[in-house]
Amino acid sequence: MGVTVINKFVVPEEAVEAFLDEFSEHRAFLAAQPGFLSGALYRKAGGPGRFNLVNLARWESAGHLAAAREALGKLYEARGSDPGALYRRLGVEADIASYSEIVTY
Repeated sequence: MGVTVINKFVVPEEAVEAFLDEFSEHRAFLAAQPGFLSGALYRKAGGPGRFNLVNLARWESAGHLAAAREALGKLYEARGSDPGALYRRLGVEADIASYSEIVTY
């Protein structure tokens, strides 16, 4: 069964450009991994919610997602980069989770 990653972010307006630069590299790497089906990044258009950027990515299976996350971790390790440190420096709050579909409408 497929899995959907839904990552929600509060990114200060002055940090959006730097966040998007990092996201672009992250996205390109993950999109090339086996099992990746589709993805999109959304910017808040209105409403009272506090998250201003939301990323959705669909994967063939939880196993494919786990393998992609492991590969991404190795890439960051090889580069000596730490996305968590970048988020802290930029003042980004993140809610990161994966979900299995339970209702289609």
